[in-house]
Amino acid sequence: MRSGADCNGKMRQARCEQDRLGESSGGALRSGQRRYGVTGNGWKGESRHGLEQQARFNFNYSLTIFLMAKKSYVYKKTAFVRKGVKAQDAGEELERISKEHGEITPPLVVDEARPEESPIHEVFEWDDEVAAENHREHQARQLIRSIQVVKPEGNTEPVFIHIHSEQAYLPTKTVVNNVDLYDEAKRSAERRLQEASSSLAQLKSIARRGQKQKVQTAINFLSKAQDQLVE
Repeated sequence: MRSGADCNGKMRQARCEQDRLGESSGGALRSGQRRYGVTGNGWKGESRHGLEQQARFNFNYSLTIFLMAKKSYVYKKTAFVRKGVKAQDAGEELERISKEHGEITPPLVVDEARPEESPIHEVFEWDDEVAAENHREHQARQLIRSIQVVKPEGNTEPVFIHIHSEQAYLPTKTVVNNVDLYDEAKRSAERRLQEASSSLAQLKSIARRGQKQKVQTAINFLSKAQDQLVE
């Protein structure tokens, strides 16, 4: 009997010890959970907060880069473009066409502008009784030549330059970074200046006496510009 009692006593003692250890470990676990924020939805809350912060940072960063990279377009002062289309819209659309096709040509611009929802649709005369396709291509040529981009310093430069050998307009940056294209564009500009100077010289010979001084001033200005191109 004593042996059995001793056995029962030892079993109760073991169970009590097990219960005590269980409560202790459970308490430690709960304490650790509270300490490190694991209880309930603690981890989920902290993780969600971190993701939201990262998302806001990514958005703000992307917006900053977008605004810094966004170009500002204007029409050059001598532009002859139909009213109704802002220079910014026209410039962005021409840039899109150029990037999509690798170049830009008047027929291509006309085709892209045919849909009524096109940003440059209103630039063109679509009534065939008023204007034929050749006239629309002329309008496209005027548009391409008229768009200029505003540089960070405040000055402007053409967005596209016509390259005769390519029979297309190429981005100015592409032209100035290519020796052959730049040389061709430079020779073309010199030729146009020479033709303009010759035309003004003819005007001078037939101008009325009161207008000769203005014509001479224009000739002098073109001569100076021509000399700068040759340098």
